[in-house]
Amino acid sequence: DEIMNKKINLDRAEEQFTQTAQKILDRDWMQRCEEIRVKLQNGGLTDEAILEQAKKFDELKKNRPQIQCQ
Repeated sequence: DEIMNKKINLDRAEEQFTQTAQKILDRDWMQRCEEIRVKLQNGGLTDEAILEQAKKFDELKKNRPQIQCQ
């Protein structure tokens, strides 16, 4: 009950929600980049597979997720 009756600043709550969502997206993005980096460093991949992973990595680096505020 106490939590439900507590007043909150909606502007601040929206800003914090946006920041939290961005952090989640950033963590996911970094994890995907790291997975590709580990695959490339471990070796054992064919030249084609290395090229494919490198392309995926470059594409991820170019397209870092961003939350669009309205």
